[in-house]
Amino acid sequence: MGGQAGKLGNRSSTLKMAIALAVVLFQVGFGVRTVMAGTDSGKLTAGPAVTITPDEQGSFTDTVGSFSDTNTAKTAADFTVSIDWGDNTAASAGTVTGSGGSFSVAGTHTYAEDGTFPGTFTVTELPGGTHKAFAFTAVVREFSLSITSATANATAGKSFTAVLATAQDPGATDPASAYAATIDFGDGTSVRPGVVGGTATPGHYTVSGTHTYASPGTFHPIVRFFEKNSPTLSGATVATVNVS
Repeated sequence: MGGQAGKLGNRSSTLKMAIALAVVLFQVGFGVRTVMAGTDSGKLTAGPAVTITPDEQGSFTDTVGSFSDTNTAKTAADFTVSIDWGDNTAASAGTVTGSGGSFSVAGTHTYAEDGTFPGTFTVTELPGGTHKAFAFTAVVREFSLSITSATANATAGKSFTAVLATAQDPGATDPASAYAATIDFGDGTSVRPGVVGGTATPGHYTVSGTHTYASPGTFHPIVRFFEKNSPTLSGATVATVNVS
């Protein structure tokens, strides 16, 4: 009887060891990390939503967000961060600063084009590699639109169509349809839309207008050129039309 009880005890111990080994293998295989008492990783919580407003084509460094950790013993060195800038470029490493449970994340980047980009920064807590992602928004401003005036000739009482300006959006590859223009022909008539045309050179455009001047003279139309998704950012010039 005693021998039978011993055998059952050995089997029970063996079963417990097998179960413990299976749990360990499961944790390793599926990336489950056991946090020992006194080393609590804490809970990461996003800070206020952040919107950054850099200019296109220029390198910048800015704070893309913040987070808090319930474990106030953690330091900035206990985290790494990767920033996805939302413009289909490779993610880059960010910098974590702060202490006492409150941290900020900053990074350096260059946006090639203007527009609105939904970005994400992913915080990895050390040790163990616990990940958490946080969102931010980048509203990238038009760096510069340049516009140069042109001179045209017309005949009083007859409609004419002419290029009144040329424009550039440095670094852009957008089609002419991404832009718009207005023309004040300078004779007291209402402002009219201009026609933006493309050229063989990316980022270079023409602005044409059609009008009829009632009388001879020299007129100075005001031509404004802007990108449709950033209408408040525009370039303007004063053309010349000699009407005979």
